[in-house]
Amino acid sequence: MNKLAIRLSFPVVLAVALAPFVSLSSDSAILQTFYSVVGVMFSIAMGLIITVDLNGIKNKGYIGTIRKNLRDVQSSFIIFFSISTGLYIIQDFLKGVVFKFSFFDYVNYDLYTLIAWISLLCMIFSIVYFVFNFIAIKTLRDDITDTLNED
Repeated sequence: MNKLAIRLSFPVVLAVALAPFVSLSSDSAILQTFYSVVGVMFSIAMGLIITVDLNGIKNKGYIGTIRKNLRDVQSSFIIFFSISTGLYIIQDFLKGVVFKFSFFDYVNYDLYTLIAWISLLCMIFSIVYFVFNFIAIKTLRDDITDTLNED
């Protein structure tokens, strides 16, 4: 869980740095597009995890380790998708709301822009995370197949 918190802090910190200087229009379709991509990738990711075939592996220790790792990845996929969904809903709800605040009297924030940036960057991070893990799962499947076919 600590790794996940660290991973999620990166988009938040970046959003806090970008939000005062670069505005995201509430009319922009960019968030809708990225959310659609995250939804599709989440579905593919869950399908990949579910279809990993461990039949043929005789070593119960390996099976247990692989299942635990797949469960951990599955949980992180669900968490990333849930956070992306929650932030997307919040930013959509905040469209048209004007609430500005500042830090240190020189950095001004608009609440919608800040949440939109956090949402966008979390979605981008989720996409990258999904792709990275797609490759890892594919490599795992190939390694299992190669090992089982060595005989």
